[in-house]
Amino acid sequence: MQIGLIGLKNSGKSTLFSMLTGRHETELDRSDSAIHGIFTTLDSRLEILQKICNSKKQVHPSFEILDLPPLFTIDNAVEPVSSKILDEAKNCDALIQVVRQFTNPAVPTNLPVPDPMAEKINLDTELVLIDLVIVENRLERIEKMKTKSPDFCQPGEVELLEKCKETLENENPLSVLELDSVSEKLLRGYQFLTIKPRVTIINIDEEEIQNSSVWIERLESRFPAQKGAFEAICCRTEQEILDLSEEEQIEFRKELGIEETAGEKIATVLMDTIRLIRFLTAGEPSAQSWIIPEGTAANNAAGAIHSDIGRGFIRAEVITYDNFVKYGSIAKCKENGCLRLEGKDYIVKEGDLILVRFNI
Repeated sequence: MQIGLIGLKNSGKSTLFSMLTGRHETELDRSDSAIHGIFTTLDSRLEILQKICNSKKQVHPSFEILDLPPLFTIDNAVEPVSSKILDEAKNCDALIQVVRQFTNPAVPTNLPVPDPMAEKINLDTELVLIDLVIVENRLERIEKMKTKSPDFCQPGEVELLEKCKETLENENPLSVLELDSVSEKLLRGYQFLTIKPRVTIINIDEEEIQNSSVWIERLESRFPAQKGAFEAICCRTEQEILDLSEEEQIEFRKELGIEETAGEKIATVLMDTIRLIRFLTAGEPSAQSWIIPEGTAANNAAGAIHSDIGRGFIRAEVITYDNFVKYGSIAKCKENGCLRLEGKDYIVKEGDLILVRFNI
């Protein structure tokens, strides 16, 4: 799954990218193309599974992160987005917007004081305008082609695009539309940005760490439709903490009152916003955690492990993580009636420990 980082210049977006991927900013090639990295999310359950199953290693799930070039500002307005930024953002499954609250004389801002609310509005407005241009261009093209090629557009496409246009002209994202499966399929090919799940990270000062919930509440009250998709983090401090030893990290976070790492916080808000869950597999080679969309059937979850396993799916042996830890083995879970045989239509749940039976 691909996640795009977007933000205005000097918002701290690249610091966040470095923190999530472990790539220091000095190592990054600053060009007009996206920089790719891997954000590995830690699943603490794997440590226990590894011990029970004598697994050789733990394999934690990950996201591909794209650090998109910054959106520069001119007189508090966003510059037109380059086609390169647009093309790369379109291919992302979700977006993380980074907005600035921190003050740092060495990192200039064109505002009198940092204003995360204004930056959020600018970013949202830009995404709306990008989608509006796409809709208008398509409608114009359909109008030109209607006499030459009556089958140029799909049934209902014009009506749906007009509805999208009205929504965007009212400065609303397309995510507010209630779409049936046919409409969703029609719009999928456009890769509209305002339909993608969005998370907003408020890049706060170190002095504001204890007030992080206040900043989250401020933005959620202004953007109620995106409630639950905000997190406040001091990106610079979190990046500096990662350069310390493990013991020093624990001590420093304790002093600052940081209960969870930034990576854990961002993984949680991403999973919740995109509606993702994790299922588990464990054996001698590895104990592994897999990220899938909520509502995924067992055969498709098996395909996340390997496409051949998904194609040859026969059945899944399913145990909840809690029951597996409680009884300590598959045999004991069977004895206590905690192991279930599920078919391909079974909807996988968060924390399911699955053994897939398949035939190729």
